[in-house]
Amino acid sequence: MEQSCLLFVLFSLCVVVVTVTSHQQDDDTQLATHHYNSHTSNRTKRSQPTTPCTTSSEGQAIYDTTTTTNHIVWVCKTHKWIPFQLSPYTGLTKYLAAQSCKEIKQQVIDNCNEPPTSKIYWVNYYKQPKQVYCDMNLDGGGWTLVWKNSFMDNLPLSDNMTHYSGYYKNCTSLVDGGWCNIPDKASFSPTEQMIVAYYNTAIVYAYKRIFNRNIDYDWSGGILLNFTMIVDECTSSNGVQPAPAIDQITGITFDKRTPYDYTSNCDTLFGPLTNPGDCRWGDCDLPSSISETQEFVQMTMAIFVR
Repeated sequence: MEQSCLLFVLFSLCVVVVTVTSHQQDDDTQLATHHYNSHTSNRTKRSQPTTPCTTSSEGQAIYDTTTTTNHIVWVCKTHKWIPFQLSPYTGLTKYLAAQSCKEIKQQVIDNCNEPPTSKIYWVNYYKQPKQVYCDMNLDGGGWTLVWKNSFMDNLPLSDNMTHYSGYYKNCTSLVDGGWCNIPDKASFSPTEQMIVAYYNTAIVYAYKRIFNRNIDYDWSGGILLNFTMIVDECTSSNGVQPAPAIDQITGITFDKRTPYDYTSNCDTLFGPLTNPGDCRWGDCDLPSSISETQEFVQMTMAIFVR
């Protein structure tokens, strides 16, 4: 179903990505005009481009981006500007890059009449298409992955790995270990953020709150005040949200027992950046349904925004 959706959108927008070929029939014009007219009930028709549509500009496309949704794509064909009314930013290719996973979720539903799946999509980051991992299931979906760390898989650790680092490293997977970071997380215009802890691919706990703008500047951006628990499978400290552990490795480590003093206990790593100690799941204690070993085993923590 997803492939058919992609083919439909790409077919409809091939004139946008490249050019309209000379052998296309007038049926394309009729279809585009009908599609455009059928979407005028909830918005105002916009005037066509003032740029002349001539033989030399045949196949050129101009986007009307005066609104964030329901963009019009005007295509020059047979000396006329033909309007294509679509909301094409499904993130399925770099040419269809959206502003965030939240937008992708809605566009896939609108254009494809199907729920999106959690995987890698394309988003615009400083006007450049970048691939990111989108969680389309947890808490309704639409979450953009902006930071992750698999701790002991990443030795030696570095300051680049903090969630407020200016170092860009692609956030395209949760299951390959490693780490990632997207600076300027506010660029996705989020209103929420979420912290999730995984054992391999299993979600152990997830908590969210309103977006904390300090997340791009210092350790305090990891604080979840007025939090909402989405899921928590821990056998210890159940219902206690994760919080930055600044007496350990600031900007990388989290505690799940004393979330408001930031200097006690450990649920990730402890010690200096150059010689960290292992306390993964120390405040959580994994349930046997997830792992036979409750502590000191694989752990990935991630931050999402929506």
